[in-house]
Amino acid sequence: MVEKYHLFISITFGSPCQNLSNIGKREGLTGSKSNLFYQALRIIEEMRCATNGVYPAVAVWENVLGAFSSNNRMNFKAVLESFANTEIPMPVSRVWSKAGMVRGNNVDICWRLLDAQYWGRPTLPQRRKRIFLVADFRGKRSKEILFKSRDLQSFPTSCGESSMSSSSANRISFKETGRKIPIVHPFRERSMRSAAKEKDRTRFLGSF
Repeated sequence: MVEKYHLFISITFGSPCQNLSNIGKREGLTGSKSNLFYQALRIIEEMRCATNGVYPAVAVWENVLGAFSSNNRMNFKAVLESFANTEIPMPVSRVWSKAGMVRGNNVDICWRLLDAQYWGRPTLPQRRKRIFLVADFRGKRSKEILFKSRDLQSFPTSCGESSMSSSSANRISFKETGRKIPIVHPFRERSMRSAAKEKDRTRFLGSF
């Protein structure tokens, strides 16, 4: 039963940004905090080894804009190479674009600079630009995940299960955001776990 759902299994992480941020000493991925990125990659590698490459199918990494420029722009190159498990050349311009795609050893990778103010409950009025990277270990779906625009489901007013309704009244058209961002609906973890326990395939798939 579980095997039918393996395509949906993913790992999402935002490794510590303190050493990548434009504010601070900018030690980059060698910094005591931001180098935890490599621990996340180790976990992914060990999971894939233990499951014969089945889990996780997708990994999503998020970090600050400074990751493009830290360590003379070499840190983002290291990030790409860590996911791709192969050498990635620097751009001719020596500047990383705000969006891009690379393909490594059986890994499809896309990244995009997005404004995090469009997700979740707004806490600050100013822009919050963040890098989002999607690595697909089992196909070529990263561009579908990251570049395909979808309607935005607004953040619920409460944390109750019933508040996660996907009714059209709670959605914001991507047209209202200037077609600048792709939208991924919230992951209903509680519903997913309950459906998996009860072996309810329809409700399990509907929780994504």
